[in-house]
Amino acid sequence: MPTGYTHAVQEGKITELKPFALQCARAMGALVMMRDDSYDTPIPDKFEPSTDYHDEKLKEAQADIVMLAGLSPEDCQNKADEEHSEAVERWKKRKAERLEQFKRYTAMIEKVRSWNPPQQLVSLKDFMLEQLNESVKFDCGDRHVIVQMAWEAWNERSERI
Repeated sequence: MPTGYTHAVQEGKITELKPFALQCARAMGALVMMRDDSYDTPIPDKFEPSTDYHDEKLKEAQADIVMLAGLSPEDCQNKADEEHSEAVERWKKRKAERLEQFKRYTAMIEKVRSWNPPQQLVSLKDFMLEQLNESVKFDCGDRHVIVQMAWEAWNERSERI
């Protein structure tokens, strides 16, 4: 999986050395709290926490509980089959995305390797290479297995929500 530093490289939003270096520089010094933000995010006067993501996930989980309570065995099997088909399609799409991400990562790795920074930025260069190499390991491999579930197993898994 990409880190906060390599996410934009993975998506192809950052393809040049300077923006990537500015993104990685947020891991050090006064801007460490902005480490997962885009390099061009303005620095706010005050940092405020947000619970929007968790509030939305709670609403979704509550809606799932209500929906699951009314399903018949046939409905469960249909849902299990539907989820399997969707998982296969996601896997195919993800496989193609991984190839593109690998190309982007390796292009940025070559740019970083060929960069000859001043002595005070050598640790930044090392950090950049470490971030990219770790992201390649997690983003570009094929570690997923898709299993067709019987409705009983699907329903049992869903009841744990």
